[in-house]
Amino acid sequence: MFSVQFNNPNLTPWQTRLARIPRWGWIAFFIGAVLPFIVFLIVLLITSIFTGLTVMAAVVFAGWLISRVRRLGQRSRPLPSNQIVVRSVRVIDP
Repeated sequence: MFSVQFNNPNLTPWQTRLARIPRWGWIAFFIGAVLPFIVFLIVLLITSIFTGLTVMAAVVFAGWLISRVRRLGQRSRPLPSNQIVVRSVRVIDP
């Protein structure tokens, strides 16, 4: 399956040993080496998404809680009305 030429004569026996491994052996090796890595990446991705959603929910909850506490603290003061009340008017004609 693999054909590699080395200039070092000490590596030639290793090349012949690796060349005698059948194709299904190489497939099994790469599945055994790559599959755990892919599973690890998938678990890492799911964990990071779950952690991000948890942190986002915590931030939304903290904002809601802070707004509730502020509203409870401001109950004693009257709420400002957004209306302008005009009590008297003078018209000056030039």
